Amino acid sequence: MNLRIVLHGENIEEPGLREAVDDLRTEGHEVEVRVTWERGDARRFAAEAGPSVDVVVAAGGDGTLSEVASGLCDASGPDGPALGVLPLGTANDFANASGIPEDDIEAALGLIVAGAPGYPLDLIAVGGRTLINVATGGFGAQVTTETPDGLKRVLGGLSYAVAGVSRISELEASAGSVRGPDFEWSGRFLAVAVGNGTQAGGGIRLCPDARIDDGLLDVRVVPEGRGAGRLLLEALVKGRETVLDEASFAHRAPWVEIETEAPFQVNLDGEPMEGTSFRFEVRPGALRCVLPEGSPLRSGGPGQNPA
Repeated sequence: MNLRIVLHGENIEEPGLREAVDDLRTEGHEVEVRVTWERGDARRFAAEAGPSVDVVVAAGGDGTLSEVASGLCDASGPDGPALGVLPLGTANDFANASGIPEDDIEAALGLIVAGAPGYPLDLIAVGGRTLINVATGGFGAQVTTETPDGLKRVLGGLSYAVAGVSRISELEASAGSVRGPDFEWSGRFLAVAVGNGTQAGGGIRLCPDARIDDGLLDVRVVPEGRGAGRLLLEALVKGRETVLDEASFAHRAPWVEIETEAPFQVNLDGEPMEGTSFRFEVRPGALRCVLPEGSPLRSGGPGQNPA
């Protein structure tokens, strides 16, 4: 198999990675590694992968994964190389939800070279950007975007909960509207999420029913009131969707528009975007992704025929 590994520069000294790559080469696989230096590198390295490459592996966190997915989508879409995932980030929410091995480089790479087929993967498009997992806005988005890198290196995904607890006094609702093809809501809300995947922020299952191959986005809104602030904090700490179910509502749609009265920040798989108007659209079957058979993120589950 011919692999191109796009490695986030912060992971260059990841223990065991060099040895795992050497093992793949010894087994007869062709492996080339590209290391990112600045924003945009991962997207470019993925887009430059030629037709001889079987899989482009995103080696990093959810932000690196989205950049690589964007590059593949720009260049070749589902007819080009498949997307592979080597989770080396802070939270690895997409990998965690999809059943891709974490904290085990050999197992994650082994899944990729075992000949697992590339399953259809939807993407989310917003404001000229593409993301793979979940877009969040409101308090949770501020916490995950602004959590210090040093804290993330020490605590991993738990760092978001720690940062959230320390900043709970800053919790403030935003005024705006959320609408899709068959629903519209307006009022003040503490958080909003648009999901292709199920979780973000280190394990918070914001969109537990989302699937990556159903051609739909899962939208969750946490309105102000009904003890929402306390439950939002509890979700940050415990990572449970049942907590937010008590203080939110959800819809499923191929697109959703969010408008706010004041500038509003959304977190796109780790990358911030600010504005007052956002339109999220699903891009069905935009790529092929190497996933474990029976991955929880696939709508068909075990036995579904791959693309």
